[in-house]
Amino acid sequence: MKKVLMILLSILMFSACAPKTPTSDAPVDRLETIKQNGKLVVAMEGTWQPFTYHDENNNLVGFDVEVAKYIAD
Repeated sequence: MKKVLMILLSILMFSACAPKTPTSDAPVDRLETIKQNGKLVVAMEGTWQPFTYHDENNNLVGFDVEVAKYIAD
């Protein structure tokens, strides 16, 4: 009985972590959404020089920042 309960609990837990599906049947055009918003949001820590770090003016700079800017353009 405990084993069955654990299996059911595991199924419920994993189903709660599943990605949500869109409510409409139309596919989501992520590129169009980014274009409409006018910005691309990218998260970076700024602690992995030379990929991301803060310069003397506390601006986030580095290779990953340049790549993100290039993609956004």
